[in-house]
Amino acid sequence: MLAWLDGEEPAHDRIEQLLSDRPLISWVDAVEVYYRVERNHGRSEADEVLTGLRKTFELDLPGTTLMIETARLKASPRSRSATASRSPRPALAAGHS
Repeated sequence: MLAWLDGEEPAHDRIEQLLSDRPLISWVDAVEVYYRVERNHGRSEADEVLTGLRKTFELDLPGTTLMIETARLKASPRSRSATASRSPRPALAAGHS
């Protein structure tokens, strides 16, 4: 998502191809984008990006069951080995809430 917003290829072209169907994204992902944009570019730009995301995508608030399943998938040994070198510290451990 961030690569698409930054115009980076091939992410930009791949996502642009999907936009005619107004794809579904999670609010969890949308607020992660908001957080990163605000951190790097300020609140005003983050607000603009979120407005654009809301116009471009159908945002969905996942239920707890889906969020727990996602966390379990990410925590699985196979997933951990694939992302171990680039995995950031959890937000709470890093002092973010």
